[in-house]
Amino acid sequence: MYDSSGKPDLATSASTAYPALWFRKRQKSPVNPQRRFIKTFLFQTIWSDEYQLASFFVVLCRPVGERTESSIRSGSSADIEAYMTKELHRVVVTGMGALTPLGNSVPEFWANSIAGMNGIGLITRFDTTHFKTKFAGELKGFNPADYFERNDARKFDLFTQYAVAAADQAIADGQLDFEKLNKNKIGVIWGSGNGGMQTFQDQLEEFFKGNKQPRFNPYFIPKIIADIPSGVISIRHGLRGLNFSVISACASSNNALIDAANYIRLGKADIIVCGGSEAPINESGVGGFNAAKALSANNEDYQHASRPFDVKRDGFVMGEGAGALIVESLASAQKRGAKIYAEVVGTGMAGDAYHLTGTHPDGEGAYLGMIDAIEEAGIDPSE
Repeated sequence: MYDSSGKPDLATSASTAYPALWFRKRQKSPVNPQRRFIKTFLFQTIWSDEYQLASFFVVLCRPVGERTESSIRSGSSADIEAYMTKELHRVVVTGMGALTPLGNSVPEFWANSIAGMNGIGLITRFDTTHFKTKFAGELKGFNPADYFERNDARKFDLFTQYAVAAADQAIADGQLDFEKLNKNKIGVIWGSGNGGMQTFQDQLEEFFKGNKQPRFNPYFIPKIIADIPSGVISIRHGLRGLNFSVISACASSNNALIDAANYIRLGKADIIVCGGSEAPINESGVGGFNAAKALSANNEDYQHASRPFDVKRDGFVMGEGAGALIVESLASAQKRGAKIYAEVVGTGMAGDAYHLTGTHPDGEGAYLGMIDAIEEAGIDPSE
């Protein structure tokens, strides 16, 4: 809604507007009255006075009423048609990084995986005496000092520390020299289902057990929100391309990868650092998932508790860590002589519209997602 001066009327728009999201209608230009459009701006600033990241998203839309038959046939329509029919870019993977219960690097993780090692063990982070589940997949030997100055590490929740570590590994593995690349065309897309759970728990515990004075850590909000890793990674390397995070529970990092692939296909970026991280092994995480009846409670045989396709399965096993990939256009990878691990040829997304925490008993959502990816790739299931 707009007032008589043409400015947004916040009083009448408040019920339908999102915070920091508004629509602004541009008036007719005296130079070219045909070029009227609506701009959608989403401006987000995160961090403190010491660290700032601003993400801008701009959408340009032409009012439908102006798309008359004559305007469609005008000279500008050829540009529109050329854009809509341009060839999509091929997408490849050129770098990998990992922090897992089986190892704190890709080589270590792979070696322990093929050796048949098990990363699941009894929880050491807190006393599990009164918890139904007493085991999880914890990281071993992770040292934040390997990636951060001590004062910087304190500003980040564990899930962000894990994200930065995995991203740094992937960047090094991909041999990316950002000073020789166009950093305006390099982005970050990161996934996390929970964000900074440990920070949230610690801060509220301190508040409610104290004298109720609101002496919150100035980094409290930046440490807990799920989109912080993408911002920290971009600031760390000066990457000014697209930047956002994806939240879709256990599928968050897969969605981040799919989004990265699609944006590169469209030419919105040359390179994207993508992945996901979680650090949910604490009282809130384990207790909350226990209450939702989502976690396995097979404490007697916990090393065999992760069995999602077994008729006797009783829930998933909590884990923590991070994984990162460098996703890049084939042209960019070839130009800089990068090693190519694989090509992304098909992606799929679907929902089963079934339950808040449970999956469809017939696997309908997974089936639809796989069919979508197979059809996009143009392959046969037998392949």
